[in-house]
Amino acid sequence: MGVERGEERSVVGVLEVRHSPTCRTAWARILTEGESPITRISITKAGASAVSRDLRPGWFDRRSATPAGSYYSPMVYVGDTGRVLAGVRGGAGGPGLAGDRNPSAGWVIPAEQ
Repeated sequence: MGVERGEERSVVGVLEVRHSPTCRTAWARILTEGESPITRISITKAGASAVSRDLRPGWFDRRSATPAGSYYSPMVYVGDTGRVLAGVRGGAGGPGLAGDRNPSAGWVIPAEQ
């Protein structure tokens, strides 16, 4: 899923749900090509609370854009049929995400991908 930025709706990254069939866990990954307003990545298992990771490493980075890179959420156990939702939040470093929304990859069953 492409994640867009600001009014010009330029794509800043690709959000994916990743899955390990061996350990039956899933996690979210975002790949960004340049600096972005994305500040947090999360994954939610159906029926449970979201787990997330802040993409900015220290308190002094709270107002700056997130550098280009590959970022991961914590892993969650999903078993064979668990559904998950990957998402990102934004707001750092200038324009927010398109329409001030928090994009997600939609609910998926990782074992069926």
